Amino acid sequence: MCTLIVPPPIAKNNRWLKQTVLNLASDPNPR
Repeated sequence: MCTLIVPPPIAKNNRWLKQTVLNLASDPNPR
């Protein structure tokens, strides 16, 4: 399990956040 800490300025960017979540969800080898 990996904990993702997103800085407030980035958290505001929902588009970036969504893409990151999608990338983590589709990553076969999560770090």
